Amino acid sequence: GEEAVAWPRSLAGVSERELRGAETLLLKSRGISDADCGVLAPFLAQNTALRELYIGYNAFGDEGSKLLCEALAKAAAGDEGQRLRLLGLRRCRLGDAAAQAVAELIRS
Repeated sequence: GEEAVAWPRSLAGVSERELRGAETLLLKSRGISDADCGVLAPFLAQNTALRELYIGYNAFGDEGSKLLCEALAKAAAGDEGQRLRLLGLRRCRLGDAAAQAVAELIRS
């Protein structure tokens, strides 16, 4: 069933099913904030099919990117884990902590 999470306006038209199971997610230029990343992350953590995540040109920074990277690392764990090939973060508000989170994701 649908959880009673307030669905962010930045994710309008994107279904929970897509977030959990799509191979490619196009989430560019939606004004996704750090808080919105907190809504996204649990779904991405369940998506073992994801190969390409385009999430550039958004408003999130270090906090949001850390949440996303942790979720993606969770989805990548295990034998049936997701094998992400592309993570597009162009023109988000990323600092050193985001770079660290992405580096840890690459190592995982």
